[in-house]
Amino acid sequence: MKLKLTKIGKLVFVLLLLIIIFGLLFIYYKKDDIKSIHKIESNEFYDIKIDYEETGIEKVDKSIVEYVDDKKKEFIDIVDISGRVETSKYNLIVNVQNKEYNNLISVQATSFAYTGGAHYTREDKSFIYNTKINNYIT
Repeated sequence: MKLKLTKIGKLVFVLLLLIIIFGLLFIYYKKDDIKSIHKIESNEFYDIKIDYEETGIEKVDKSIVEYVDDKKKEFIDIVDISGRVETSKYNLIVNVQNKEYNNLISVQATSFAYTGGAHYTREDKSFIYNTKINNYIT
């Protein structure tokens, strides 16, 4: 025996389905107020790609921007000293990810720099910020 829905039943079913889908999307994307930063810089000598998210906490965001700016300056200084690479361009990739759990914000920063040679140079920096005491714990 087949169950047939009336027009009202179909409408209610579709509305419930849409409410569930939009509810899940709202929960998944609840941090839309966090600003993502994506910077790409390129010239004949190098390519730079930087990705990070602001946390909304001034002290943490300042530390992230300082790390990104330091890595970029360090990379450009090396490129200026080294001169042109004949086989390929110099390359810098900086990625900073934030995770929040209870009153803790964990920040993981990773940079990959190619300044000649066989491999990229990788550098990692991590720190944890406690929003309850408004200070770093690592």
